[in-house]
Amino acid sequence: MRSYTPFLKLKVNEVAAFAALNQSVQDRICPFFDLPRQKKTSEADFCVMVQKSARKMQKVFGNKRSFYLDCFDIPDSVTVAGDDKFGFIASEFSAMNFIPVVGIDRAPTHNAAVFAAKSAGLIQSSIFVVRLQEADFESFHVVESELWELFGSASAAGFGHMILVLDCRMCLQSDPADLAAKIENFLSTALGAMPVAFAIVTGSSIPPRIGEVCATLSDQDLRRIELDIYPSLASTFGSGIVGFGDYSIVSPLYSEPDIPPEAMRNVLAPKVLYSYENVHAIGRGGALKNHPRGDAQFNDIAAALIKRPYFRKAGYSFGEDYLVDAAGRSSGVTASSILKPTICAHITYMVSGHPLFI
Repeated sequence: MRSYTPFLKLKVNEVAAFAALNQSVQDRICPFFDLPRQKKTSEADFCVMVQKSARKMQKVFGNKRSFYLDCFDIPDSVTVAGDDKFGFIASEFSAMNFIPVVGIDRAPTHNAAVFAAKSAGLIQSSIFVVRLQEADFESFHVVESELWELFGSASAAGFGHMILVLDCRMCLQSDPADLAAKIENFLSTALGAMPVAFAIVTGSSIPPRIGEVCATLSDQDLRRIELDIYPSLASTFGSGIVGFGDYSIVSPLYSEPDIPPEAMRNVLAPKVLYSYENVHAIGRGGALKNHPRGDAQFNDIAAALIKRPYFRKAGYSFGEDYLVDAAGRSSGVTASSILKPTICAHITYMVSGHPLFI
């Protein structure tokens, strides 16, 4: 059985989407959470965000269920009491079974803080992750010494197993055959040269501004390039060696829009993303303030979606149930509330229904 890893932001709706999954789906995945970038980056704001995030995760994951945890999106300039921020993160999450992440392009203080936290007993997991971006997996030999250095430090700190994440990030404009060949060359060498327990190849085709791929008042099927990359890798390496990941229906480059709240409804238009086969189906409305249906456009988009032949019907997941219910109402759906069900629907489909994983 092939492995699927959803990459999510550690935000209320994305944690809630995992909690809404059927138990059988939850048990088949180990999700990857990135602490979200904030508009306010003061030490105090950061600490409050981490503490709230830890409380959310404690309620959903308890002390035993594993998840990956990274602060990739948080600027290196954010520190806590003059030290690297990861030390504070590790202390707040120490009761949970999280898997930490390092990288060859990360601040040395971050990597050192991960290993120090493990040595101090703040990390239960025996597994650590090295997250690589496309520039890092151009050539294994270029980064080999840095990977060995990380592995040596991790082993000395008490870690026993290394996972590689090859993160293609936004790959909509990539040639999937070329990118797959690059990854295959890298992993073929890396897996033979280093004690890598597992690798995950992840990416997304959703840009930070959905208007780049779908105009307002329209529908569009967006090809998922990340899915075109994976099949040849799965056949080359086998399901127990290389798994697949994606960023669900949220862009990896997403950040909160820098728009005054009073002007938000002038520019924001409803959108609903629903995944099937190798595409995201996108439905968009018009500007919330000026369109005569306002927020009710979400209900209209849901009503159109559930009539499509690819819709998986009520009972498939919490997500499908929500969309069917929304289609039968005239209000009560917002840009925030639509995320939990559509992320839940996406993850359930990838685990239970997509041809690559069933």
